[in-house]
Amino acid sequence: MASQFSVGGRADWLRWLTRIRFFGISLVLSLELLIAYRDSTNARAIIPLLALIALWYLAALGERLLLPRWRALGPQVYLQLSIDMLLITALVAVSGGVNSLLAEIYALLVIVAALLLPGLYVYILAGLCAVSYWGAAELALLPAFARLQPTAAAASEKALALSVLLNGLAFLAAAYLAELLAGKLKAAGEELQEQQHDLASLRSLNDNIIRSMSGGLLTTDLAGRIYLANGAAERILERGASQLVGTQVQKVFGDIPESMLGRRGEVNLAINRREKIVGLTVVPLQVAGRSAGRVFHFQDLTELRRLEREVRVRDRMAALGRMAAGIAHEIRNPLASVAGSVRLLGRFASLDDEQRRLIEIVVRESERLNRIVSDFLTYAREQPCTLAPLDLRATLEEVLALVRNGPRCQAAGVVIAADLGPAPIVVSGDVDRLKQVFWNLTDNALKAMPNGGTLRIAARPSSFGVRLEFQDTGCGLQPGAEEEIFEPFRGHFGDGTGLGLATVYSLVEMHEGKVWAERPEEGGTRFVIQLPLAERPAAEAAVVADGEMRLVASYRRSAS
Repeated sequence: MASQFSVGGRADWLRWLTRIRFFGISLVLSLELLIAYRDSTNARAIIPLLALIALWYLAALGERLLLPRWRALGPQVYLQLSIDMLLITALVAVSGGVNSLLAEIYALLVIVAALLLPGLYVYILAGLCAVSYWGAAELALLPAFARLQPTAAAASEKALALSVLLNGLAFLAAAYLAELLAGKLKAAGEELQEQQHDLASLRSLNDNIIRSMSGGLLTTDLAGRIYLANGAAERILERGASQLVGTQVQKVFGDIPESMLGRRGEVNLAINRREKIVGLTVVPLQVAGRSAGRVFHFQDLTELRRLEREVRVRDRMAALGRMAAGIAHEIRNPLASVAGSVRLLGRFASLDDEQRRLIEIVVRESERLNRIVSDFLTYAREQPCTLAPLDLRATLEEVLALVRNGPRCQAAGVVIAADLGPAPIVVSGDVDRLKQVFWNLTDNALKAMPNGGTLRIAARPSSFGVRLEFQDTGCGLQPGAEEEIFEPFRGHFGDGTGLGLATVYSLVEMHEGKVWAERPEEGGTRFVIQLPLAERPAAEAAVVADGEMRLVASYRRSAS
């Protein structure tokens, strides 16, 4: 049999009934005690009333304990209503029948039944209550009950019939009104559930939209306290939602000027000892036409700005290369003629010591200029590059072995610590060009540490392929120098040509890689190279074959 409400709703109303029953019983007890106190003629009925109320308490307690253990709700509803009706009938009979003030409890029972039973069964219960009231009134006229309530015997048969009729009509009217109100309550409940479902769907859609945003989103109140942060905000700021919610937004973005409200701006943030460039938009949060806080929408522009710097460097280098290559080629030949003529002049002319010293300076500077021009032409000229699978780890270890045993490293007392892992790192590259890249970077690091230090080299896997880091403890970079350090003739050391890092940049690009400079918090300089890995398994086979050839060549050299 279907009830007015769902199973969950009926269970809720049944739990509510078991709780409210104790209150109703206590109210009946209080009223009867008050009546007995004011009317001494009813004092004899107080003992059976107390016994019945105690029995009602026990029944209510049993029903309360039975509810979570008996899963069949339908039988529980009928059992509870039946017990209540029987106990109300007994109380009405003991408390005076037609003169009892407790007859109105039947109407309350009918109203409760309308919340738990279908409409037809509510009317049946109302009829049963009328019959029970009639029976209670007849019982009250018996001698045993009449001695408890002397006023009950005074009622005539006509008054009895009239009372039963009126109360029966009242119970039916209560059933009709209660069933009508229960229907409206059901409709309101269904509408509320539908609205709650729609609200939950909107909330879920809103949450999914916020979570799916690629940009960070923070929402604050008027006091600047954060109360919402999406996943992108957590990733960009590298903090969990629990660390962001409740904190002041000034601790995240610093002081935001009012002029930035509604406009796009950029903010530099120090996050986990790294600098991030964040594009930020701040707009008012409007609720019902009134300002309720601020909305902070932002993106991580660090990689974009780095790529823009690379493009600017690349454009400047291309322009300089095209212009200077022609000039260098035109300078080289006259410079060689000047150097040759000066040597001949010094050989055949009669010169004193001061003049010979001047000629030596001219020759030495001419050679230095010729070397610079040659290096620049080597850099500017298109380099042939033969790509093949190779073990980047083995190639780098060969370069480091030469650097460790070189005079510059030993004289300065530089310590080289390499963490390259045990497994081969297979890339597609030109072994000679990559050796030149590693040699230039290590040579640059040694120049930055003339008084000794540590050069740390690490290889790590990355989404791009492999990430190589060359980090020294030297003099470091000036702010902004990382943007122009790869430009030609930007050398920071007196004995260099300023083309070493420019060559590194060009060669890494030939290998479809990336290279950039960073300023670590602990000082020094960090150069980062990212190279794509070679395709397997052909690359692994090529590396194994290359290793076998090297082993055979080493054996032949030792044998000879």
